[in-house]
Amino acid sequence: MGVAIGLAIAVVLALHLFEGRPKGQSASVQVSVSIDVRHPGARVPREFLGLSFELASLPQIARYAGSGDFATLLRSLGAGVLRFGGASADTRVAWTDVATPRPAWASFALKAGDLRHLRKLASESGWQILLTIGLAHYDPRAAAREAAAAKMALGGWLAGIEIGNEPDSYARHNLRTAPWTPARYNAEVSSYRRAIARVAPGIPLAGPGVSGSAAFKRWGAAEATAQRPALLTGHHYPLGCRQVPAPTIARLLSAQIRRAQDASLRRYLSLSRASATAFRLDETNSVSCGGQPGVSNTFASALWAVDYIARAMLSGVAGVNFQGNPANCRGYTRAEV
Repeated sequence: MGVAIGLAIAVVLALHLFEGRPKGQSASVQVSVSIDVRHPGARVPREFLGLSFELASLPQIARYAGSGDFATLLRSLGAGVLRFGGASADTRVAWTDVATPRPAWASFALKAGDLRHLRKLASESGWQILLTIGLAHYDPRAAAREAAAAKMALGGWLAGIEIGNEPDSYARHNLRTAPWTPARYNAEVSSYRRAIARVAPGIPLAGPGVSGSAAFKRWGAAEATAQRPALLTGHHYPLGCRQVPAPTIARLLSAQIRRAQDASLRRYLSLSRASATAFRLDETNSVSCGGQPGVSNTFASALWAVDYIARAMLSGVAGVNFQGNPANCRGYTRAEV
């Protein structure tokens, strides 16, 4: 794995040089690669690689087990983690069963049959599942039924559950009234966990899945102290979809972005090490909100992804999940890894 990281970095360097040469100049670029086997880096976790999808996409993704070559593609990459969450987990998707009718606010219903299809995909690909249970529409009993169904359907393929997606942003998105604090969030998470433990004990908790490392100092520290999760999680997008000026390839591949990414990884890993809890970057990609056409669906974004994977490996994170959307062909179509 250390050799693979070194070669990936060499490829990134070569491609950066190629992209930056003046027009008309020869494409010939010489790159020297050396591997120092005497000083190996940190061991890369077995399930480091991952993909992340909106929870609303779970039924569609799960049915790929019975058609196409998605499971084969995942298996060819080795072990990994499929994470389902995103904004839809809190705002559009609700669990439904005979005791839980679909509420009026939900535009998507998640059912036991979807989880059974997901079990087939997991078993055929060898990839674990990290599942987000919505918190914005507070309902501990429905959450407990969903967790119990997930445990029954997925069994050992269920790596854990997250409770809520980017909870640090709830007040900003009018999902909670201000002041919305880590203490209030943890009180609600504790209620969910008690309800879940009564019907489906032993499911590992991951969280808090914050919107970025700037929020992690407060929200991650509170999660680590109050919940003792099996895994700390957070998100990172180097560029925002609503930034002014708009995201560009030049900015995505800039030294400034790489410095900011390294600083973000240090913030995440500092708390991870202090709390002795592994950290997983469970949602990331080039531009937030599903990507930016002309940036996220270009070769430059794939180049950025290779560089970022190598940096995340070297930093010591437990894994990286690249966000995707199978219904959006103008977003991350070439950036997913």
